[in-house]
Amino acid sequence: MVLVGAAAIMLNGCHKPSHAEAKQHAEQRWNEVRAGVKLQLARQQYDGGLFDDVVRTVSESIALDSTRPESYVLLAQANLELSKPASTEQAIEAARRAGLDSADLHYMRGVILEQRNDLRAAVGEYGRARTMNAENVDYLVAHAECLVALDRPVEALALLDENRNRFDEDGTVAVLAGRIAVLLGDWEDAAARLGQAAVALSDSRVVAEELGLLFVRAGRCAEAVALLRPLLDDAGVSEGGAARRGLATCYLDRGDPASAKEVLIDYSRLRPDDGPDLETVRVFDVVCH
Repeated sequence: MVLVGAAAIMLNGCHKPSHAEAKQHAEQRWNEVRAGVKLQLARQQYDGGLFDDVVRTVSESIALDSTRPESYVLLAQANLELSKPASTEQAIEAARRAGLDSADLHYMRGVILEQRNDLRAAVGEYGRARTMNAENVDYLVAHAECLVALDRPVEALALLDENRNRFDEDGTVAVLAGRIAVLLGDWEDAAARLGQAAVALSDSRVVAEELGLLFVRAGRCAEAVALLRPLLDDAGVSEGGAARRGLATCYLDRGDPASAKEVLIDYSRLRPDDGPDLETVRVFDVVCH
């Protein structure tokens, strides 16, 4: 029994860290805590647009704890905002050398590659980001937009359709799908898709205008007028010529040239220094003759 007890004591003694090891572990834990605090501060600085401060603060965080992929991502994002592409790439490469991997790191690599016009490689990085996290709509949108830039809109639209049910409350996917449908020349499909987006983004004037103009192209003037007229009536909305031309076209198609003329003359009154383009002149000619 004495021998067994002695052996147990010896074994426990073997596993007990030395004072130096305990001190080192304590310092490491403290550095991790400090790094987390600095990372949180850097995020707040980023939200406030203080990108130079972000670079400094997050660099201090990485010096204390180099095992957090999100720190390198934030450093890259801040440098990107500062128009420093070389520093952005260095941040991502530093993460790679540290053996780190994450969906956000692949996404940022894709952004860098896309800025360098290496679209094929960017598509690959966006695809890897989506593989690691399929619930992030930014990855999906970037992947689809890059496919469109590669002149692969059909593939991009199929990708969006395959993943649209992941984002029930987000109209971003429907908006992009509608715009791609426009590129493919399918006005009815585009209008249907933007109609879905308008439900999810009911407060978005941009989506309402896009949908209204698509209804104009599709000859669905009753729906176009219902969307475009309130935009022009709102005092806070820019007096955009595209919406006014679309509205005037629909008034003409409905046999109401007086309303068409009023819409265009009102634009001329509000923007006297804005010379009308050829399409506006054409509509004016139709109205006046």
